Amino acid sequence: MPNKPETVFYGEIPVRTFTMNGRIKYAARDLCGILGYHAPHDMLNPFVKSRPEYIDAVTRGGTQKIRVAERADIEKVLDRCRNRNAPKLRAWLRGGTAQTAPKPAEKPKKDDNVLLVFVFD
Repeated sequence: MPNKPETVFYGEIPVRTFTMNGRIKYAARDLCGILGYHAPHDMLNPFVKSRPEYIDAVTRGGTQKIRVAERADIEKVLDRCRNRNAPKLRAWLRGGTAQTAPKPAEKPKKDDNVLLVFVFD
């Protein structure tokens, strides 16, 4: 059965989460980008000895298999990761991963006067 991810934000970076049996699982691809790894298997395999878990997720591009990791597995990676974002990510995970969407850029209002200047040489 495909799952629809819930998106939480680490700063302005979206992180997909899935809740299964009351446990939150994070998309490993999103976290490996934050920690500077090229692929989820590069991040998880050296530190996590459990079998890889994949979820069929509904995305804009259709149903995809996404590798997920529980918080305990992510903590194992963070214990050994030397990336400068590791302490910030740990604090974010422990803080409850509050959902804060980035603010969209303000568009000019209809009443705003806009002056366009073109200079030709």
